[in-house]
Amino acid sequence: MNAEKNSGNQLYFNIYLGVVTAMGLLAVIFILTQPLPPITIWEIIFLTLLNLCFSFFQVILPSGMSLSLSFPITMGTFLLFGPIPAIIAITPGLTFHSIRRRRYSRIPFNIGQVALSLILAGYAFEEFGAFPNNYSLGEHFFLMVGILFLFDVFSNALVCGALFFQGQGRFFSLFYSSLITDVIKIIPVYYTIGIIFALVYQQEGMLGGILVSLPLLSVYFILRDQELIKESKEKAMIDPLTNLYNRRYLENWFEENLAEITQDERNLSVLMIDIDDFKQVNDSYGHQVGDQVLQGIARLLEQSVREDDLIIRYGGEEFTVILPDTSTATAGQVGERIRKNIAGATLEEAGPKNQLTVSVGMSSLQSQEMEKRSAAELIRQADKATYRAKFQGKNQVCSY
Repeated sequence: MNAEKNSGNQLYFNIYLGVVTAMGLLAVIFILTQPLPPITIWEIIFLTLLNLCFSFFQVILPSGMSLSLSFPITMGTFLLFGPIPAIIAITPGLTFHSIRRRRYSRIPFNIGQVALSLILAGYAFEEFGAFPNNYSLGEHFFLMVGILFLFDVFSNALVCGALFFQGQGRFFSLFYSSLITDVIKIIPVYYTIGIIFALVYQQEGMLGGILVSLPLLSVYFILRDQELIKESKEKAMIDPLTNLYNRRYLENWFEENLAEITQDERNLSVLMIDIDDFKQVNDSYGHQVGDQVLQGIARLLEQSVREDDLIIRYGGEEFTVILPDTSTATAGQVGERIRKNIAGATLEEAGPKNQLTVSVGMSSLQSQEMEKRSAAELIRQADKATYRAKFQGKNQVCSY
């Protein structure tokens, strides 16, 4: 069933890529039949080389999407000379970026969606006499911001469409994350540099363009340092043995999500999983073998739950699974599936005499009174249910 679904997603994804690529190509062909703004071949070469140089520098936006530092240069070119010179200038950089990430099949789509977005944004503002070229900061600032923002809207919509058909999430949540979050964090800086690039280039030509683009390197190093800090924080929330989230991540997750889940009256269930008689494995075969068993259990847990569920190594031989939007009855089914998968598995590291089993305790927001709904109460109830499963003979699932 999953294979059929994935096959269907891939088909729609490929159709979408082909349609956007074709539309971009047709838009370029059409606009080439229209009068083009004056630009010399040397300016095209200069802007293309400058764009290509800065495409070597990529930053990760808050949404997780990557963005080239050549973006402000492309935007400046767009404001000055319209979509066709901007498309020519950005194409080598887009191609290089796709090759570096080994996404060769995405090159036509990337060029097509950028071309289509630039042309649509350009036509939307064509009635204003200042587009393209002949800008002044005092008279046309909001016009320039509007043009760039509209391009961003079109481009993000097309990219999020590809992610949606690829099965990476819902379109509107992807669109919100990629556009709104990024606009707040970094896009204003890019817009400003792009506008300044256009204004200075009008007055000083190529030398002015080089001078204005240099501060982009500072932006790159600042964002890279922030990315490194973020990565170090994320590593601090990963259990190095099992590569699962750790208890600190669980606490942060509850702080960020529990109030909203409670307010929206959504379901949330928690499973506490304790390996039965794990001490015997350590005593019989040593802690190194015990560590290998924990790693094996972690992989079995990953195979037993959904991608949206969270698996936590709570400590020692205890694991926690967070099941968002899951009722008590469904959580019980998940707990039973986990129990069966582990009991039926053969972990050679545990030794032939140690068929591993787990005791599973379950709690849910549905079983709590509104005033008692807290992370601590959920964990306490699930933990208590786990002890009851142990007391009643182990290798079973108990609900609080």
